Order: sequence, then C-alpha cells, then structure tokens
Amino acid sequence: MAESDSTVLPYETVRALFVEGNELYEGAGFYDKTHVQICVRDQSKIYGVLRLPGWHQKALGIDQELYV
Repeated sequence: MAESDSTVLPYETVRALFVEGNELYEGAGFYDKTHVQICVRDQSKIYGVLRLPGWHQKALGIDQELYV
C-alpha cells in the first residue's frame, strides 16, 4: 500500500496479540497459549532484549538452546 501512495510512510515495527488455547479458569480472560508477535523491519530500532535467567528457563521447561 505504501508503495502506491507516497504520503503513507511504511511501518518500522508491528505487533499483534494472538489469543489462543484454553481459558486458564472460567471468566479469566487469559488463555494458556496467548502470545505477542513482534516484527521489526530495522534492527537499529531494537534497544534491548529481555532474556530469562537460566533457573527461570529450567523452571518453565524452556529449551536453553534457544538463548545461545
């Protein structure tokens, strides 16, 4: 769309919420597989990265190879 309209600037970042899975408990409004995905087109816009400590990764059962 931005390519066809010179007045529209392209997005640098986009985020989206995906509500998925089973409700944690009745009426909670939270689901066990809900997550956010972020797309950053320009890496210079990334100012920091949050990484879980090793002990927390183990407690959550996260493959620590993802954080190498």
